[in-house]
Amino acid sequence: MTKKLTSEKSKKTSESTQSNKVIISSLDKALKKGDLKKFLTLLGKLAKQFGMTEFSRLSDVDRVHLYTIFAAKQCPRLNTTHKILDVLGLELSVAVKKKRK
Repeated sequence: MTKKLTSEKSKKTSESTQSNKVIISSLDKALKKGDLKKFLTLLGKLAKQFGMTEFSRLSDVDRVHLYTIFAAKQCPRLNTTHKILDVLGLELSVAVKKKRK
């Protein structure tokens, strides 16, 4: 019984990791397209894996404010975005834009 539970937990963790990789890739694409609504919604999907109360505590951002941000009803300030990304183990970076052909 224990082996089966461990196996199921490993499978869920593996699926979650794969799902997170897809979400992170989509985050990057949303930013490049300038789709802030999609970006914020995807951040919310990652954050909800922590539980919003715990995520609020870790990020030091009010829980109700997080819900508002992740519903794309309000754009977060840069320092708030940094706090959210930090808890998720992500970061923003700036690069020179490639010239269009």
